[in-house]
Amino acid sequence: MTTEDTAFRDAADWHARLAAPDASVADWEAFTAWLEADPKRRDAYTQMELLAAEIEAGRDALADAVAAQPAPPAEVVSLDAVRASRVQRWLRPAGAVAAAVAGLLAFQTLIPAAPVPVDYATGPAQQRSVTLADGTTAQLNAGTRIRVTFGDGERRVELAQGEAAFDVVHDPANPFVVSAGGSEIRDIGTSFAVRREPAQLTVTVTKGVVDLGPDDAPDSGRARVVAGQQAVATASRITVKPVDVAAATAWRQGRLVYTDAPLAEVAADIARYGGRPVTVAPSAAGLRFTGVLLLDKESEMIARLESLLPVQAERYGREIRLVARPRRGD
Repeated sequence: MTTEDTAFRDAADWHARLAAPDASVADWEAFTAWLEADPKRRDAYTQMELLAAEIEAGRDALADAVAAQPAPPAEVVSLDAVRASRVQRWLRPAGAVAAAVAGLLAFQTLIPAAPVPVDYATGPAQQRSVTLADGTTAQLNAGTRIRVTFGDGERRVELAQGEAAFDVVHDPANPFVVSAGGSEIRDIGTSFAVRREPAQLTVTVTKGVVDLGPDDAPDSGRARVVAGQQAVATASRITVKPVDVAAATAWRQGRLVYTDAPLAEVAADIARYGGRPVTVAPSAAGLRFTGVLLLDKESEMIARLESLLPVQAERYGREIRLVARPRRGD
């Protein structure tokens, strides 16, 4: 058995295991480790997803074809007639199924299959790098979900939440588009990072050019963002400005770099990596932070922040609250 055969067999086992109602978080973690250990496994699992989708799409057609076969009429016959007809009774449904399968396969060769989406996700304190079918690399930051759909002359990625960076393989015939919350980023041969937040979308371009705007906007309503720039899109406007690209995308190297950032922004980042709420008390709301935090354990990130700012962390159940540290004499 070849390595590819083994990978495909294992991919089938994982597909069945994760589809089970009792699939656990441990199962998903083990699957992620298996998937990322070898690029051949990613290819095998993608093939398995495509095959499962085709089977699902054809199942109803097969069932309808079999159900349409009339039942044989009741009649009184001799034992010899029973023996002779027994084969015919089994052959009729079998022939119907065979005809349905042949028809389905012929139909699928005439009409291209619909693109099958592939989902990728990360949990708190987790980053992940995946290679898409076209060779594009997508690096997912913590707490991120994307859906990838290639087909119909377009490569589309939906950023459902979080932050991701893309090193795109240029293909003018099949544009690369990232959609997020009503906005679209169209690649023009580049590398860029996208961060989705409730009220805004931030796009940082490290190489090349992207086209950004509402998904239904004409060309005149879109903005061009070039290497070394960052765009912030809200419901009402798009602002483009120069940016320190290395600092803005430092999370890809395991660091968070801040320049005069509100403490609430830092707290939100720690919450995303730690997986539990981190809030700022009114007493510390006016503090701003300039410095570097290593993407480490939540406790280490909090301790680093406490050493650089006059704040201390108070814990209430799962929540961490940053409060101003009492001054001497208070």
